[in-house]
Amino acid sequence: MSIQLKISNSLESLSFEWCQLIRSNRSVFRPVYVVTQTEGMDNWLKEQAAQKLGIAANIRFLKPNDIIHEAYKILGGKYEKSLSVHDLNWLLFELLNEEEFKKKYPYISSYYNFHGLEAEMKRMALAEKTADLFDQYQIYRYKMIKKWNENKNALDEKFSFDESWQRELWFRAKEKAGSEFPDKTNIGGFILDALKDNEKVEILKQKLPAIHFFGLSLITEYHLMIIDALSEHIDVRFLIQNPSPNDYWYDDKSEKVLDFLRRKRIIPQDEVSHANPLLVNWGRTVQDTFKMLFENDKTLNSLEDVDLIEPEEDTLLHQIQHSIFNNQKEDFHFSKDKIYDGSITVNSCYSPVREVEVLYNYLVELIDRKDEKLSARDIVVMVSDIDLYASYIKAVFDNAPDKFPYTIADESYQNEDNIFSALIEILMLNRRQFTSEKVLSLLDFSAIRKEFGIKDTAFARNLVRAANIRLGIAGDKENESNFVSWKYGLKRIMYGLCMSGETEFDDGEDQFFPIDTVEGYDIMSATSFVAFAERVIDHLERRKGKRKVSEWMNFIWDTIESFIGGREENENDDYLQLTRQLKKYNVSDRTTDEEVSFEVFSHNFLPILSTAKRSAAFAGRGITFCSLIPMRSIPFKVVALLGINNDKFPRIDKRVSFDLTQKSRKRGDRNLKENDKHLFLENVLSAKDYFYVSYIGQSIKDNTKIPASILVDEMIDFISNHSEKPDEVRKRFITEHPLHGFSKKYNSGNQDLISYLIENKKPELNFETKGQTVEIELDDKEIPIKSLLRFFKNPVEFYYNKILRIYYENEDLSLPEAEVFELDQLQKWKYKNDLLIVPEDEIREQIEIGKMKGKLPLKNMGGVELDKILEETDAVRQQYQTLTESMEPGFEDIDLEIDGSKIIGRIERIFGDRLIECSFSGSETKYRFEAYLKYLLLSASGRNIGVSFISKSGDLSEIPNPMSKEDALSKLEELIKLYKKGTTEILPYTMNLVDSMIYKKFAKDMAGLINLKEDYMTKVEAAIDADWRPFDDAYFLKEYENGAFDDKQKTFEKFSEAAKIVLLPLDQIFIKL
Repeated sequence: MSIQLKISNSLESLSFEWCQLIRSNRSVFRPVYVVTQTEGMDNWLKEQAAQKLGIAANIRFLKPNDIIHEAYKILGGKYEKSLSVHDLNWLLFELLNEEEFKKKYPYISSYYNFHGLEAEMKRMALAEKTADLFDQYQIYRYKMIKKWNENKNALDEKFSFDESWQRELWFRAKEKAGSEFPDKTNIGGFILDALKDNEKVEILKQKLPAIHFFGLSLITEYHLMIIDALSEHIDVRFLIQNPSPNDYWYDDKSEKVLDFLRRKRIIPQDEVSHANPLLVNWGRTVQDTFKMLFENDKTLNSLEDVDLIEPEEDTLLHQIQHSIFNNQKEDFHFSKDKIYDGSITVNSCYSPVREVEVLYNYLVELIDRKDEKLSARDIVVMVSDIDLYASYIKAVFDNAPDKFPYTIADESYQNEDNIFSALIEILMLNRRQFTSEKVLSLLDFSAIRKEFGIKDTAFARNLVRAANIRLGIAGDKENESNFVSWKYGLKRIMYGLCMSGETEFDDGEDQFFPIDTVEGYDIMSATSFVAFAERVIDHLERRKGKRKVSEWMNFIWDTIESFIGGREENENDDYLQLTRQLKKYNVSDRTTDEEVSFEVFSHNFLPILSTAKRSAAFAGRGITFCSLIPMRSIPFKVVALLGINNDKFPRIDKRVSFDLTQKSRKRGDRNLKENDKHLFLENVLSAKDYFYVSYIGQSIKDNTKIPASILVDEMIDFISNHSEKPDEVRKRFITEHPLHGFSKKYNSGNQDLISYLIENKKPELNFETKGQTVEIELDDKEIPIKSLLRFFKNPVEFYYNKILRIYYENEDLSLPEAEVFELDQLQKWKYKNDLLIVPEDEIREQIEIGKMKGKLPLKNMGGVELDKILEETDAVRQQYQTLTESMEPGFEDIDLEIDGSKIIGRIERIFGDRLIECSFSGSETKYRFEAYLKYLLLSASGRNIGVSFISKSGDLSEIPNPMSKEDALSKLEELIKLYKKGTTEILPYTMNLVDSMIYKKFAKDMAGLINLKEDYMTKVEAAIDADWRPFDDAYFLKEYENGAFDDKQKTFEKFSEAAKIVLLPLDQIFIKL
């Protein structure tokens, strides 16, 4: 007997043959053993068996390693507890620290043989890599391991050093672990010896009469040796897909290989390849597999073709499949119609989210315009990084106008809001990065919020901001960083809950100002947050020092209980999966008793959490989105690949210099690059009707071109080389998509740029059409004074923000994570206003208060910053204090009914019968208008009041005389009507624009601006285009670019109407003193 080899180019033919085999040769109570390499293939074969046999039951799907262990067990092999991969990591970590090893191999030990955390991290990294190599050696170099077990070297003398120290570690690890050491060569040796025992062979025949290897495209020498031995006693059948079954192409070489051989003068200079370039460039993996199988003559003689299906030539995709089937390099041609028939599509995009949007449009287009009879299950989408693309897939497909059912397979737990990702984030938090944002980000996880009863994370963020918590657990009083630390800020919060007011308090350890901002129900929320923050601090404190690995595992369980809760609080499957993952990390104290830091432990431990994948059925419900995994390419009508970028696919092995498998390459060796090439070939062949590829082909930063994967280039070269106009095909075959999905290029006649995610016509946003296109109406029953001021200062921005809900300059919502180094303009403006009312003899006290409250930089820089502010505001402060000397400030609450609207708000800085306002800026129109509006509101409320306005230079202007209530109401009514008009159309001015035009001497004053008439927009354009201090308001410029102000006559009329009501009175009513 021998291995029976059945081949076909069709996976469906092989599955039919497999069904016939298990139908004719099986016992109802004896399982059928099928060896595959992916769960996707398992699911597909179950479906095939159910369809063809009526039932799919008692089928055991195993991986190559599993079938070896199954045979070992049946033949009487004893399974003793063996070291896990984590045990081996820690065992090698300890052995690397042995003095004997360090003295014997000083070159190796010099990498990590010094003191400190970095040394331990390097030692762990070396231990992990060596453990991984040991695992590979047992599969890919089992003969070498056998010699090591015999205490012999296996490689040439020139590799003796790297072999020597690794063999030393192997021997010491086996010696220390004893019978628990995991050595696969012992299992292989046991099977070979057991097959010599007739009694055991009979048991094997009864329990394992046949093994079916289905769809494998690669196999190792270790597995093949054992399988070959088993095939002498039981039926072993390989059902393998062969891309070109009618041709002996296994020795064919690509042009790249031949060019290398010609340069080395190994072959004649005129020798060329006659093979299909796609087949030989991408099919090296399956070439090696067949060569390994053919080394056994019996296997070669058993070769049987199974229902070969020659592809049609009706589309470009099918013609390429046909050329590969026949291993054709020449003698065929792609017509123009076929090249652009859409059966193969290549798209270049700017970003992953655009790739997903473009894919969605492509799928809808297939069904909508091409009228393809597709179900969602006919489509598979493979992506280079499923964790990166998963969120974009959900965002696009869940919110699209036409819904597709879909399943995402292979997604890691770390990519979602669950207890896995919550635990990872907690464990990754460290003292160096203990910032406001890092700690608050833990509340993004629902499990943590639930455990602490925190419902409003925005409230927690405001609390942290108010307490000036920025970084560090306790800080240092010497450099005053304690003022921005967590412990100091939490004191401010807790004492603020217990005390009213914000007077300075001394608890014997710190002096601080409690924050009095929390009342009522929010007190419970605040205490919950403080409890959370203190537990995080305690967690970090408990990480100090060193512990044994088993003790750190107990710490992990305590962390779960503290932040996530136990089984009772987490009834979903995630908690069970988490406990399973943790139980895999069963490092025994017998492996190592060395105490290590948390950093070293977590370096080894965290991957067990981050690599955990959520189980989802491949080829299950709807469209399948999954990772690019070799041997997963089962037939689908539509096969799509995303993220086929030059730097992502094919992957490149990152080998270390001491990897002994690289010293002499063998067939069957692990090679990620060749495996990915084969995967691409599999996908081209498994696509029944459509093959789709997209990649990041344009830089989102600078719009530069980014090349696609070399495999995409090879496919396009193959197509173009067999066309009439190769250069044109290379240029046109890839469709470059715009940066944004709402680009005007879509749905504008180009059949390659179709979008179902946007409307065909986008409404224009200009002041002529706002009333027709805007659906949001502003409620004007109550108008706060602040809204009136904001509107009149910049009616364009107000319209965009309040009516269109468009914000070009969003406030940074992230919390500050570093101490204040210098004040921004807004902080300076607030400080300048605060200092107006501070007496001269108390100014210096403001430095300490400012630092304690987080308003000034720490140490000496606080005084420097305050001195700058005092210098800039000296003239205003002196004038203000002169006007207000010995007077107490008052306020007036406004509640006026005007033009059907209620105007409400509070006006402050009233001293006796005078309102005092000031400006710290040279552009003071908006501040003068604010003083004027408040003057009108106070007068309309019956207050006989005047106004004093202090300019930046300290100059004083006044409105000396009170205005009658009737006149004030009349002027306010004009303003309110203009306000309401401005909520339905945009008024073409801003007060900063007015200041800019007057500053540039386009007009002397407000009246001069009105007298510009048709030249108004000409001067506006000059202000925009000015070389020095150009006007650059984002909202106004957007309207200007949209052509909203192209009609200069109408634009001026609207400006003039507003200016007479809003701006002109400012020149008329204020009198300079």
